[in-house]
Amino acid sequence: MCDRVAPHVAAVRAVNEFGTGIGFFDRFAGRAARFASKPWFFGLCLLMVIIWVLSDFVIGKGDVPTKDKIFEGAYALGGDDLGGLVYPMRFSTELPRKKIGCGWAVVNTKGKSTSDGQMFCLKGLEP
Repeated sequence: MCDRVAPHVAAVRAVNEFGTGIGFFDRFAGRAARFASKPWFFGLCLLMVIIWVLSDFVIGKGDVPTKDKIFEGAYALGGDDLGGLVYPMRFSTELPRKKIGCGWAVVNTKGKSTSDGQMFCLKGLEP
């Protein structure tokens, strides 16, 4: 008998020698690999890509946002802080833009962050 074996067979033998057996993930990955390596599966994936590419020509690309539409959305925020998730976002069409330096005091104690919720601004950098 030949002493040389495929690397994946050697790995399975090594795992089995230690008595741990093959884990759930390894069994799942092996089955998924066997399923996805079939020629008909490759053909199905190729067909899906062809349909997806052709759909752009048949259906059209839809409403693709332009640079101006993106800026229009940013200007419309007008100081919204998304319910306190972010700093109040203001985008202005005026140049030069005013620098703003505001924030919240946060204390981190034993892995918990707390704040009084009051925003403060540096002198001269208020909105």
